[in-house]
Amino acid sequence: MQFINSFTGNDLGSDIISETLTYLYSLLTEARDVQDGILQTAGIGSEWERAEATCKEIRRVISFLEEILCYAISDDIDGLVTAHDTGDLLYMQI
Repeated sequence: MQFINSFTGNDLGSDIISETLTYLYSLLTEARDVQDGILQTAGIGSEWERAEATCKEIRRVISFLEEILCYAISDDIDGLVTAHDTGDLLYMQI
């Protein structure tokens, strides 16, 4: 709630979320490149599996933020508050 209350009017911070997503997309690309390198040099083994787990977690965080961004872009503060209060946001279901 503090995050939502920190914005005035209908500004839900979509710029902040979009900038963070841009960074995470870049991070995911780098992690995939590393994973590809591991596959080429060591094949599918424990190192590759750890890289896959890392990529999976980055994708999961991206999905959390993309969901919140949808609320922010549509200026649906009531929907965001309701989803938060009922525990229906993706990050709250892990």
